[in-house]
Amino acid sequence: MPPMKRIVAAAAVAAGLGAALAACGGSGCPFGNIRRVSFAGSVTDGFRTHDVAVPSEPSLEVDLASSAPNGQVSRADAWLTTADCAKLFDGPYPTASGAPPAPLCRVFLGPVAAGAVSGRQKLDAGQYRVFVQGYTSNQTPASYSVDVGIWGNSCFLTP
Repeated sequence: MPPMKRIVAAAAVAAGLGAALAACGGSGCPFGNIRRVSFAGSVTDGFRTHDVAVPSEPSLEVDLASSAPNGQVSRADAWLTTADCAKLFDGPYPTASGAPPAPLCRVFLGPVAAGAVSGRQKLDAGQYRVFVQGYTSNQTPASYSVDVGIWGNSCFLTP
């Protein structure tokens, strides 16, 4: 390649790289799952809690996913609440009509049954609490795996 064409080609590559880096400073970066925080355990007819921190980054969204082993009879639902929530429900879960009782705390996401994923919700940075609420009718422990997905803009230079 003649020297002048090399200079023009190098300038074009540098300009493209500069534009890509500039885009990463704004909203030009791709939106996707940037982190997943996972919790696992089991619960019979009570509840388990797990705390999660949402980082301070612009335009973050969070979702909640729940899974359980195939063929498991016992059930549990996942919820995302404020970090100070000590008890989410009074009385049987779910109610006799099959609906969840009224929550005692502010709920951001839930209920999320095993095999489901919630929609995403914008949340402020801070601490939150995941509740895994077992069904009152469970005769055996319900194993669960719950993932908190943290979504946002992320720029990575790949070779």
